[in-house]
Amino acid sequence: MHEAKDTNICVQSSQNTPKKTLNIDSLVYFAAIFGPLVTLPQVYDIWILRKTEISVVTWVGYIVAALIWLVYGLKHGSKPIVFTQSAWIVISSLIVIGVFIA
Repeated sequence: MHEAKDTNICVQSSQNTPKKTLNIDSLVYFAAIFGPLVTLPQVYDIWILRKTEISVVTWVGYIVAALIWLVYGLKHGSKPIVFTQSAWIVISSLIVIGVFIA
């Protein structure tokens, strides 16, 4: 911790950031890229193969990406991220489960 001059505000340098925070911060970049990319099999099926069924791979990918975002939101105390990603996990899970029981 470094103390700023003229104030009592403590500033933590990035070198002192806990390793777990850095890991989830790095992993969230993966989720940000992975989420849209996992949609490509669905796009291929619809536009190339002319199949309109859903791709389970795509929806499981959405769940994985949402789980990463959820952990990130919990770690950083972001209620909007936690709420949104929790909702996406439930909705995506219902779709995947529905595919297997329908």
